[in-house]
Amino acid sequence: MKYIVGIDGGGTKTSIKVFAADGGFVCGTTVCSTNYNFDGIDAAAYSLASAIATLCPDAEELFIGFGDPSIDESGTNTRTEQFAARFLQMLGKKARIFIRSDAFMALYGHTRGREGVVLISGTGAMGLACDKNGALHTVGGWGRLTGDEGSGYYIALSGIKAALRAYDGIGKPTSLTEILPKYFGCDSMRRLIDVFYGSPPPEIAPFAETVAEQAKLGDAVSLSILHRAAEFLAGYTKQLIRRLVAANPGYENKSVGVYGSVLTKNEIVRGEYARLLRTDYPDLCIVTPATGPEEAAAMYVRDNFLREQL
Repeated sequence: MKYIVGIDGGGTKTSIKVFAADGGFVCGTTVCSTNYNFDGIDAAAYSLASAIATLCPDAEELFIGFGDPSIDESGTNTRTEQFAARFLQMLGKKARIFIRSDAFMALYGHTRGREGVVLISGTGAMGLACDKNGALHTVGGWGRLTGDEGSGYYIALSGIKAALRAYDGIGKPTSLTEILPKYFGCDSMRRLIDVFYGSPPPEIAPFAETVAEQAKLGDAVSLSILHRAAEFLAGYTKQLIRRLVAANPGYENKSVGVYGSVLTKNEIVRGEYARLLRTDYPDLCIVTPATGPEEAAAMYVRDNFLREQL
């Protein structure tokens, strides 16, 4: 059996879908983070390889498209090459893997290689556009060490900082201060130091959901954090649109594709993001593409590498 595997990598979770050679969906699963910049090459490779081996026990040949959360579109990356080699070694099956950034795969699902803009905000945040000449333009995606503004990580970290500042008496009062230690299983704020700097360090991005909940309940600090995240995301998008217009003055800003939980599930961020974009582009449609990122990764492989083989 030949299968095409589409993978949407992420810093918190990774979604895998298996398709038959004719494109029909076979099965899928979700595993943990596959950002090898933070989790390590072996851990990320093993997570993917073991999941795919379980999903495709009868596979004679695999063609794998991986939307990689660890890279952007700037060129070759030694760590990515090491990851690919280690993954194929662990998989132990006849397989080829085609790696592009998770943003590229999302863009491909939205435009199928044509002009357009896509923005992702999940654990991380990154925008990508393709102009009429096929050139790619990237914004964001700098990773958590530099803030990853507009992302779930950014929202969570901003919420944690706000809670600590309020506790120290140097920030505005927020309901996050009471919630924060309980969320991480601590009986006092100072105990958080052991948690944050323990080994392994905690995954803080999911705390973004708590910030969103408190914003809905009326916490002004949490609401301001979500609005600030939306400002960054709208800024990324406007910059990408300007680059497409520069490459093609006749470009019509018809739609922007959005992926990731912050932009597809967080109503406050999505609403403010839309409001900010439409101040400059009143007719712009903001859509969640019907093609999911896993399907897009599989589609990319099928369209560009397998037409003659399948």
